Amino acid sequence: MAIITRLLNLPIRHKLTLIVLFTSGLMIGVMATAITVKEVIAFRHELVENMTTLSDIIGTNSTAALAFKDSATAHEILSALRAEKDVIAASLLNAKARPVATYYRSDRRPSVSLDASIPEPLLQELAALVGREQTIRFHSEAMDLARPILLNEKIIGHMVIRMDLHRLKQSIRIFVISMIGFSLLLFVAAHLICVRLNRSIVGPITGLVETMQTVSHDQDYSVRMPVRHTDEIGVLIDGFNGMLAQIQRRDDEIGRHRDRLEELVEQRTKDLRQSNQKLMAEIEERKHVQDQLAHAQKMEAIGTLAGGVAHDLNNILSGVVSYPELLLLNLSPDHPMHKPLNTIMASGKKAAAIVQDLLTLARRGVKVKESIDLATLVQDYLDSPEHAKLLSFHPHATVEVVAEADLLTILGSPVHLSKTVMNLVSNAVEAMPDGGRVTISIANASLPAPLPGFHQWRPGPYLCLSVSDTGIGIRASDIHRIFEPFYTKKVMGRSGTGLGMAVVWGTIEDHQGHISVRSQEGQGTVFEVYLPADIAVVPPKPDRPPQPLTMGAGQTILVVDDSADQRKFAEAILKRLGYRPESVASGEAAVALLSERSVDLVIIDMLMPPGMDGLDTYRAIIRIHPGQKAIIASGYSESTRVREARKLGVSRYVRKPYTLSEISDALQSALTA
Repeated sequence: MAIITRLLNLPIRHKLTLIVLFTSGLMIGVMATAITVKEVIAFRHELVENMTTLSDIIGTNSTAALAFKDSATAHEILSALRAEKDVIAASLLNAKARPVATYYRSDRRPSVSLDASIPEPLLQELAALVGREQTIRFHSEAMDLARPILLNEKIIGHMVIRMDLHRLKQSIRIFVISMIGFSLLLFVAAHLICVRLNRSIVGPITGLVETMQTVSHDQDYSVRMPVRHTDEIGVLIDGFNGMLAQIQRRDDEIGRHRDRLEELVEQRTKDLRQSNQKLMAEIEERKHVQDQLAHAQKMEAIGTLAGGVAHDLNNILSGVVSYPELLLLNLSPDHPMHKPLNTIMASGKKAAAIVQDLLTLARRGVKVKESIDLATLVQDYLDSPEHAKLLSFHPHATVEVVAEADLLTILGSPVHLSKTVMNLVSNAVEAMPDGGRVTISIANASLPAPLPGFHQWRPGPYLCLSVSDTGIGIRASDIHRIFEPFYTKKVMGRSGTGLGMAVVWGTIEDHQGHISVRSQEGQGTVFEVYLPADIAVVPPKPDRPPQPLTMGAGQTILVVDDSADQRKFAEAILKRLGYRPESVASGEAAVALLSERSVDLVIIDMLMPPGMDGLDTYRAIIRIHPGQKAIIASGYSESTRVREARKLGVSRYVRKPYTLSEISDALQSALTA
C-alpha cells in the first residue's frame, strides 16, 4: 500500500513516463518472448526434419546391407556421417536391436580419429530408443533420434543417431542477443517519445500549477497564463484565466463592501460577545449537571452489581463468622485452637465490613437515622486506633480541626459518616508523602440555590465539612474519576481496596448531601461535603451492653435458604442454641411442608432465585398459617420488600453473616413477640 501511495503522489510527468515505459517495455517483452519462442520451436523443428531426412537416407542405403547382414557395407555407409559435424554417434541396428555398424566421434576436434567404436553405455542408451515408431528425445546438450528401417513394410532394422545441440544453442543465443538489442532500441525510442509527450502535455500543466501556486501565495489575481494551444489543456488554461478574472472582480467588490461592513461587524461583535459569554456559562452549567447525572447513573448501575455481589459474599462469609464462634463455645479458653478460630472469625468480620462498603456503594446500606454531632463524630475518629495507626505510617503529617461554635446536628448513620470522615482524612494524609497539614473544617452553611450537580438540593440549613491538604494534588484528567469504584492510584491490596471514595460518594448521596472537590497538582486538594441539618432532633440510641446467649426450649425452627452451606451451619447454630431445626432449599418447598404441618418459627432468606423470594414465600405461608412467626435473614441490606414483609408480620431482619448472639437475640425476640 505504501508503494501504491507513493506512485499515486508522483508528479504527472513521472506518472506519464512510467506508464509509457511500462507499457512499451511490456509490449516489447511480450513480442520478443513470442518471437524467441517461435524461433526456438522452428530451430528444433528444422533440426528434427534434418535428422529425420538424414536417417531416412542412411536407412534407405542400408537396406541391402541389413538384408544380407553386410557389416562392411553398413560401416562404409555410416562413414558418410563424417560430413555432418553435429553428429556425435550413430548406430545401424538389425531388427533385434543389435548393432550391425556404428559411428562415433570421440572428440569434436578434426585431428582426432573418427573411426572409434561407440562406448557400450552410449550404445545401450541409443538401442533403448528403438520401437515401431520414430522416437525423439532431447537432452541438455544433445538430441537422440531412433527411426525404424522398413523393407516391404517390414522392419528390418533401426537407425539411431545422437546429434550435438551446441551449434543450435549458439544460433539461439545469437538470436536472443539480437532480440535484446532490438528491444533496447525500441525502449530507447519509447523513452524519447515519452520525453516529447512530457514537453507537449505535462509542460502546460506544470505551468498551470506554478501559476496557481503563485496566485495562492501572493493573493495576486491579476496573473494570467498564456494559451499556446487550442486542445483540452488550452481550454483548461483559458478557463483558469477566466476564473482568475472573476475572482479579481469579486475581490474588488468585496473590498468595497468590507470597509462598509467593518463598523456593523464591530457593533454586532460587541452584542454577540455578551450573549456568547452568557451562553457559555449556561452550557458549562448544563455540561456539569449532565456529567453529574451521568456519574450518578453509572454509580447506580455499578451499585446494583455491587449489591448482588455483596449478597453472595455475605452468604459465603456466614460460615466464616458463625462456625468459629460455634466451635469456640465447645473449647476451653486455653485450648490451642482458640486463637486460630478467633483469628478466622476476626478475618470474616473484616471481610464483612468490606461487604458493607459494597452495600453502601449500592446505596442500600444506610438504614440507621440518628441525630449526630458532626464535630464529636470527627473527634471520635481522631481519637481512634485507626487514626493513630495512620499517623504512625506518616509521622510528618499533622491533622487539625477548626469547628464553628453552635453547630447544628445532622440526621444520619454514625457508622457510615464516620467511615466517610476516615476515608477523606486517610486519603488526605496519604497524599502528603513528605508530610504536611490536613485541616478539617466544620461550619453551618446556607444554600439559597443548588450547587452545580447538587440534584438533591432543597432549601434549608446545611452543615459543611471541609477536608483540605497540602499534598501532591489530583490531575485535572483524574478528578472526574476519583469517585468510581476500584479506581485508585494506590497499590491495590496494600493501601486500599479502591472502594473508599466510591463509598464516600454513596454515603453522601444516601444522606441527601453533596460532595465537591477542588485540586491543583502540587498545591493540595479540598473536599467539601454539604449535609442537610437536622431540625427535629432524634436522641441517639444508647449503646446496648453485650447480652448472654438466650437458649431455646426445643422449638421447631424451619430454615428456608437456597444455599446448602447456609442451611448446614444454620442448623448447627440452632441445635447449639437448643432448638430443633429443619431446612428446605426454596420458598416453594417451605410452602409445601407447612401445608402439612406447622412450626414455631421460620427463618427466610430474602433472595432465592429463580423461585419465590422471601416476601412471596411469607405471603404464601401466612395464607396457610396466619400470624406465623418469622425472621428475614439475608446477605442483602434491608430493602423495600424486606420492609413490606415486616409489615405483614415478620418480627426481625438479621443481616448475614450473623453471630450467635445476634441470631439468639432475634429468635428470642420473635418467639416472645
